[in-house]
Amino acid sequence: MSTTTTTGAWVIGSNMPGYLPSGDVYAVEAWEDAWAILRGDMERFAEQDDDMYHELDCGHTDEDDHESECYGSTRALLDAILADGERAGDFDHDTDVSIGLADNDDRVTIFWITWNGEATPDED
Repeated sequence: MSTTTTTGAWVIGSNMPGYLPSGDVYAVEAWEDAWAILRGDMERFAEQDDDMYHELDCGHTDEDDHESECYGSTRALLDAILADGERAGDFDHDTDVSIGLADNDDRVTIFWITWNGEATPDED
């Protein structure tokens, strides 16, 4: 009786071009798990960036102007990217994914999933 061992894993990570990856890199067996991790990482990134941008002084001293004019747009950009990609089938199962997401200072961070035939899935 022989047993087959599947090697490889879907690897998930992010980095700002020109810099070494600052986030954690994960390896999982199932593409669906990889997509869930990547999507969660992007949503956290966008929400934190928008929250931080809202706290900054954007030049409006009046409280009402600050509330209406000093808001981040990273989450809105992410939502648009995800909606367009899902409609176009860009996030179909078992495919590599790469998404560039600009923060509120126009710095782009690349979020990605790729298959690595030599990787081993992380332990829970």
